[in-house]
Order: sequence, then C-alpha cells, then structure tokens
Amino acid sequence: MGAEQAVGILSASGAKVVLFTMPYVDPAQESAAGVPYPENQPARVRAFNADVRAVAARMAPVTTLIDLNRFLDPDGVFTATIDGVVVRWTDGIHISIPGGELLEPKILPTVAKLGLEVERTRR
Repeated sequence: MGAEQAVGILSASGAKVVLFTMPYVDPAQESAAGVPYPENQPARVRAFNADVRAVAARMAPVTTLIDLNRFLDPDGVFTATIDGVVVRWTDGIHISIPGGELLEPKILPTVAKLGLEVERTRR
C-alpha cells in the first residue's frame, strides 16, 4: 500500500492524518561487513523525509506534517543532546523520556488543535 492510499483510508471518515519526518539515527550496530546498515545512512533519512513531505503536500487538506527531524536534529545531523537535554536513548534511535518532554509542547498543541477542528465539524 502506498502512503497516499494509507492517508486516504485513514482520512476517509473525516479524520486528520499527522505525518512525522524521521530524525537521523546513530545506532552502534553495523553489518557483518563492518559498515553501517544502509537504512541508517543520513542520505536514506533525507530521501524518506522528502517522500513524507511530498505526500503531506499532495494530501494537504487532510494531512499535517510535524518535522521531528528539524526538532531533534536542528543542525542537520544526528543530535543526542539539545540545550543540555539528552533527547535520545543510548541506542541512537529512540527518543528518551526527557526528549519526549522537550517535544511535547512542539507536538501536542498541533495534534490537539486538529482534534478540536474535527470535533467542531461533527457537531
């Protein structure tokens, strides 16, 4: 199933769909050849994020894009700490609890507003 088809299915009943870009990752694991897995390469993340942005733009009436990549990697590279807050677990992939708390005011107001808009249209 393509991304646009998934957005179409999710929004068919009037729901809004939130799409997130992917932050860069820095896992310690390497392939047996001693090189990082290709899916962990920054170029792959940039390509994925370009696809997500394109889908969000094409499906703009029902989608909202939240740019986790920009929030978690403000300098355009993997970032483990922002303003003294450790935002990633030591695995180099997942967001830490303090990182989630840092993201909360950047994400929740957007999601709450979308929910309220949908609720108003159903009344």
